[in-house]
Amino acid sequence: MTEGKPVSEPPVAVKCLVWDLDNTLWRGTLLEDDEVLPFEVVRDVITTLDERGILQSIASKNDHDHAWSRLQALGLADYFVLPHIGWGPKSTSVRDIAERLNFAHRTMAFIDDQPAERAEVAYQLPEVRCYSAEDVARLTSLPEFSPAVVTVDSRQRRTMYQSGFRRDAERAGFTGPDEEFLRTLDIRMDIARATERELSRVEELTLRTSQMNATGVHYSDAVLRGLLTDPAHEVLV
Repeated sequence: MTEGKPVSEPPVAVKCLVWDLDNTLWRGTLLEDDEVLPFEVVRDVITTLDERGILQSIASKNDHDHAWSRLQALGLADYFVLPHIGWGPKSTSVRDIAERLNFAHRTMAFIDDQPAERAEVAYQLPEVRCYSAEDVARLTSLPEFSPAVVTVDSRQRRTMYQSGFRRDAERAGFTGPDEEFLRTLDIRMDIARATERELSRVEELTLRTSQMNATGVHYSDAVLRGLLTDPAHEVLV
């Protein structure tokens, strides 16, 4: 290391990107054109981030039913969790999405074509990273949107969260004790000795503290591999 040069910390990974719609995700304003189409690069960006395990949501000032039906027609609706489409402040929408996901604000990102909207979110939620619509094409090349490892769980993260939301809704409508509701899910848990194949998934989950790791102790891939070959330890998954 060169003396006098500070060591730069890697950027905190983005766990959820919140999209504006008009002139950000699609070209034009929905209230003026029912047939708005996404910008050319948008679909590729959405699918790439989804494959990397980065959740995506919406904070848009639009009529909900109108905008959602357009997203469905475009084949994009399924990519978004907890969409907020209405007329309230976008900072409120981003805050609500983060709270529902149990994500820290520093792991949230927001993209919008309007400087005033970005400024409002940045003022109310200073830890949320804000991007201009002009940045869409380069998002997938930015380090905060580029996890070092993409696991099987990463590619399924959106569907796992969506399943969780459906389960929560079913639970809220269930009359009876929690134990009875859990029995209706027919859950099976398998416990086995870990192999190298599972280690990247284990490392990822211990880093996602809000999802699994209540201890605050993070195990790197190297440490896990060391434990795996250490006869004094048994690693179970």
